Amino acid sequence: MKFNYISYSCVILSILLGTSCGHSQSEGEEHDEHDEHDDHKSEHIRLSHEAEENAGIRTETVQPGKFSDVIRAGGVISNTPTAERIVTAPASGVIRFATDLVAGSYVNQGAAVCSISSKGMEPSDGVVQARAALAAARKQLERGEELYKSNLITKREYETLQSDVASAEAALSGASTRSATTGVAVTAPISGYIVSVNARAGEYLNAGDPIAVISQSRRLMLRADVSERHASSVQNVVSANIVTSDGRSIPLSSLSPRVVAGGAADASQGYYLPVYIEFDNPGGLYSGTNVRTYLLTGERDGVISVPKEALVEEGGVYSVFVEVGHCEYERHDVTIGPSDGIRVEILTGLKPGDKVVTNGAMSVRMAGMGSKIQGHTHHH
Repeated sequence: MKFNYISYSCVILSILLGTSCGHSQSEGEEHDEHDEHDDHKSEHIRLSHEAEENAGIRTETVQPGKFSDVIRAGGVISNTPTAERIVTAPASGVIRFATDLVAGSYVNQGAAVCSISSKGMEPSDGVVQARAALAAARKQLERGEELYKSNLITKREYETLQSDVASAEAALSGASTRSATTGVAVTAPISGYIVSVNARAGEYLNAGDPIAVISQSRRLMLRADVSERHASSVQNVVSANIVTSDGRSIPLSSLSPRVVAGGAADASQGYYLPVYIEFDNPGGLYSGTNVRTYLLTGERDGVISVPKEALVEEGGVYSVFVEVGHCEYERHDVTIGPSDGIRVEILTGLKPGDKVVTNGAMSVRMAGMGSKIQGHTHHH
């Protein structure tokens, strides 16, 4: 009986030990699951409040709304067919602006635009030429005096030689004045808007070089050349967004646009359909500026879109960053649709109510790359 009691006790002890081990294993599994959960949470990108402020992060809450159908085209800016004048340098010298002369600003007729000075320089070509002309005229007059005394030329011919000297002296005086130390003032020939500025302060100009272009109208003209395959949609164009070569996006809807003409094929442009839109000059645009053009036609409602600055592209995959908590963000891969040059349609990856980072997305991305490295090291 004693032996059986001992055997029974061993069995009971073994069961207890087995149960204890099983419990330990379960705790280990729970611990692994907890670690995995923590590792998953570490994929969220956290920024300090200071880092957020430094990055200038701003967000926009996603809401379905209207989005225009778009025709993409090349475009060029030109002045409207109104009176314009080119301001030129009246003499050679260094230019000094009287005021800040910027495209889009308004000037009154007769207002000082700049001055041209040749202080410390050799006489300008105009002065040299005027001096040579005066010397030649005086020489002709001296010879004429002898001929006149000998009655070999008439009095009228002699007076003409005297007049030539007087004219040469006046020309030299004018040339010298224009190249004087104080400089010659350049004024606006008409009242109007500065279309373009062609010279920089401190630059040396030759007489006749263009300084600026002034137009009596602030309106500009956009010509967009549209492929014939969009012929059925051209008549529906109501406005446009344009993007300059330096990436500046300009919605013409805020600049009183007016569709002037469009739809007639132009054989000289390879059978493209030119569309003309007149609009106010916002400044920084001038005749000859090439732009990417997004012509806006009909609108669709219920479309989710984000500003193009919200998108981050990596290896052909587009993503945005969504705010999921205080100073905490999550990366969402998205499928994009067409762009109107300002915003981009989002087909998948976002839902109404998501708070998308619209400014500072690259800063969040860089912070996320650092988080992944730290998380990987911690996991091992």
